[in-house]
Order: sequence, then structure tokens, then C-alpha cells
Amino acid sequence: MEVYTIPLNGGLPDRHTWTMESSIVNGWDPSGRLVYTTNHYATKPNRQLVALDIEQYTQERIPLAEASEGVYNNTGDVLFFVRPTFHNNVTKRYRGGTARKIWRFNKGAEEAVALTPDYDGESHSPMWWKGRGYFITDRDGTMNIWSMGEGGEDLKQHTRHSGWDVREASINDGRLVYQVGADLWFHDIVGGKSRIIPITLASDVDQWREKWVTDPMKYLTEIAIHPEGKSVALTARGRVFVIPTKQGRLARVTLSPGVRYRDAGYMPDGKSLLALSDATGEFEFVELPVDGVGGKRTLTKDGTILRFSGYPSPDGVWIVYTDNNQDVWLLNAESGKQRVISTTREWSGDIAWSPDSRWVAFVQAALNSYAQIALYNVGDKRLTMLTSDRVNSFSPTWDPAGNWLYFLSDRHLQSLVTHPWGPRQPEPYFDKPVEIYQVALRTGLRSPFRHTDELYDDNEDEEQDDGKKEEEGKIEPIALELEGIEDPLALVLDRLVVFIMDGGWGEEPQAGVIMFVVIPLEKGLTPGACIFQ
Repeated sequence: MEVYTIPLNGGLPDRHTWTMESSIVNGWDPSGRLVYTTNHYATKPNRQLVALDIEQYTQERIPLAEASEGVYNNTGDVLFFVRPTFHNNVTKRYRGGTARKIWRFNKGAEEAVALTPDYDGESHSPMWWKGRGYFITDRDGTMNIWSMGEGGEDLKQHTRHSGWDVREASINDGRLVYQVGADLWFHDIVGGKSRIIPITLASDVDQWREKWVTDPMKYLTEIAIHPEGKSVALTARGRVFVIPTKQGRLARVTLSPGVRYRDAGYMPDGKSLLALSDATGEFEFVELPVDGVGGKRTLTKDGTILRFSGYPSPDGVWIVYTDNNQDVWLLNAESGKQRVISTTREWSGDIAWSPDSRWVAFVQAALNSYAQIALYNVGDKRLTMLTSDRVNSFSPTWDPAGNWLYFLSDRHLQSLVTHPWGPRQPEPYFDKPVEIYQVALRTGLRSPFRHTDELYDDNEDEEQDDGKKEEEGKIEPIALELEGIEDPLALVLDRLVVFIMDGGWGEEPQAGVIMFVVIPLEKGLTPGACIFQ
């Protein structure tokens, strides 16, 4: 950054420095020399002040070891400057050891004198007018313009902004111009009045013009598949659309102008959509008709913080969601009542409902930042921490009967470095710490991935299942036995070979079916295939 000047009437700029260092212009002294700050001449990384005669191309280094933001009084025999130089810390109300102070240096004096040693915060951007030094400081909690006498006495506050700081001030003949937020302000020192300087720029306002989106898929933010695979719900540019997978019409579900929708997904019955709407100014949950015909139903009305996607229970009675506070909320879709079910605000997510809608599994980060899986009972409001806070566990998934919970965890700590000796950084290296685990949620269960032996026969279970013909569509309540459960590790499923999302085996895909094949490496375990509905 070099020093340039340019005529006020326009023209080509003139270059005045060739230091190849950062040089920042401060202003002009009474004799017409240009004063700038540079670290070109310092043996330490400190900035110094230089006065440059742009006509004679001569310069004078101000004899101060560390100085910036310099300004002279009317006679040119007193210099006001800042020390230390700007620390590049943008923290508000900074009180550190490098907070800037206003100093005074008399021409010919041996030492400079500190003018603001009484305040441990920031004081900077000195200006001079009629025997007083004006500067910016946050003595009242916000950066405002103050003034003082030549010796640092008689402090006065001139501007009284709150919230947004005063920045980049300049003075001329008792008139101050400065920046507050995105506005320029004018202050008359004599009259003591401040006002915004009205600035308008002629523009074609292209951003306000109507714009046709020719490729809406570029703006796609959410995709949801119908529970029976009949249609797909798409969210793009704050609008929700439903497209059938076979013949049918494309339905624009949301028609309210000026309202933005997010994270639209199907309710379990597939007859309506759950989405977030900002019609009230905050994102609230609403239920929308799938075909766009009819009104919406508002589920929440108390938004004070940003909410994220909702996860309805299989029976559609409950909705679980997270917010920007990292809280996990349980919302009753019928009554609108809700409550927080998580216990920390470190991180939360990975929500999974049990098949009977009575339990919800989710992940929350412990106070040491490790991710734990928690189980919450919506009936008795009991919260059970299923995994330890010594390793990360995440992505919980229920089996169809609710007997097992599968999850991922990074607890496979087998290092590729087998011993601590060697010339090249012999610390442990864990290349594949994440594996699949399963937890039995009640006693007497045998892992479906263990092969048969003399004590167990698969045929017995098949005969028992055939004898328990349940009514079609009826889901029995799941009884979990969680007493004394403390981070159990029932089985490691070492290799996840393939996920197939098209409905598993057979010629006709089955909607809502996921098939995966597991090849376990533990001795005594056999490969197997699982189909989850």
C-alpha cells in the first residue's frame, strides 16, 4: 500500500512513495506536508510517522519510536498521535494491553506525554480545532466523539450514539463528519447538533425488478418423498411444490406472497406437509395441504429463535425439532404445547422415532463436546443417556420391532502405528474409528447377526412369529428395559458394504424399504442381509 494524491477536479493520480510497505495517509500539517504512517523505517514491527513534501519530494521522519494517526495543532509545533498502533482486534469494548491511547509530542521535546492514561479502553483518531483535541473513545460504552484540552484536561462528550460505534471521523472548521453503521453523520460543535447526511444514489434498482427463474432446481433447498412413494415435495426459493411420481399435476402448495417457507416434509399419513413459515416474522411450524387446496394450520405461535426441520412421530401426534440454541423440543401437533427434552446446549440433532411413537432417540453433545445418544419417553418424560461421553456416538436408527437401536460410533481405536518407536512421529493413527453398533433395548434378545448354534435355532423364532398374527396396521407398544443400561456394546458390525434405497429385492420396488448387507469380521459371526421397513 503506497501513498497517492489525485486532483479534486479529476485527473491521473500521482504516486509519492515506493517503500513496498503498508503506508496509510493521516492528513496534512499546517505547512502543507502530507503526514502518513508506515512501518518501512522501523527495525521492529512498529509504525512511525513521516511528513512528506509532495512538491519537493523531501520527507521528514517524526522522531517517535512508535506512532500513528498523527495530527498537528494550528501552529505545527504540537503533534497529537496514537500509541500503540492499531492492534487489528475488532472486539468491542477492548481493554487489552494494546488498547490505543492519545499522546502529545511538542516539537523539540525529549519525550512524548500520554493524555489519556486514566482510561484503559480505546482512545484514537485525534483531531484538532481551536485549542482542543477531538477523538473517538468508548468511555460511555459506545464509541463516540469526545474532546479535551491540550494537556488532556476538561473532557467533554459531543456525540451520544448507542449501539453502533462512531467510526472514521473528520473535522473542518468546527464541523465533524463521521460514520455510524452504514450512514454518514454531521455534527456542529458550536451548536451541539447531530444529524444524518441524506445521501441518495441514482440506480436502476435491478435487485427490485421482477426476475424469472428459468432453472429452479438450482435453488432447491429441501426434498421429501411421500411415505408411499406417490409424490415428491420440493422447497425452492421459499416456495413449496408437490410433484407426482407418475401421472398428475404439479401443485404449488404455498401461494402467500412475501412469505418464505423452509424444510417442507410429509406428515406420516402423507395427506399433509409439515413446514416452517415466516409469515409472523419468526419461523413457525405450519401444516399444509398436499394438493395446495385449502388453508394451512398453524402449529406454533411463540417463535423467538430460529427453528430447524421438524420430525413427526409415526402416529403424527408429536413433532421433534431443534433450534439455534441447540435445544431439542417436543411439540404436540394437536394441542400446540411443547417442552425442551435435551439437557445441554452444546449441539443436538440426529432425531429418530421409535415405531410406536412413544420413544424418540436423539444426539446431544456433552459438556466435553462428545456426542451422546439419548432416549426420551414422551409419556413419563424420562430421559436416558444411552451412550458414554467418552466417545462420539451418533446416527441412531430403530429396528422395525423396537428391540434394537443401531448407531455409529468412533470408538474403534485400533492404531495403524503398532509401537511408539521409530523416526517419524510415532503417535497413534486411527484411520477407521467409526463403526456400526447395536444395543439391545430389553433382555432376552439375540442379535440377528449371530449365526445359529446348538442353543439357538432360527426356525423356532419363525414359528413363534407365525403364531402371532397381528391385526393389519396395528403397532404394539414397545416395552424397553433401560434400568442400569450404561453404554452397552452388544455387537460390532464391521463393514457396511452397500445401501440400496430403491426398495430392496424383487422386480417391483417397495417404498420405504432400506436394504443393506453387513459383512462382520468378528470370529463366529456370519454375513447377513437386513431389510428395514
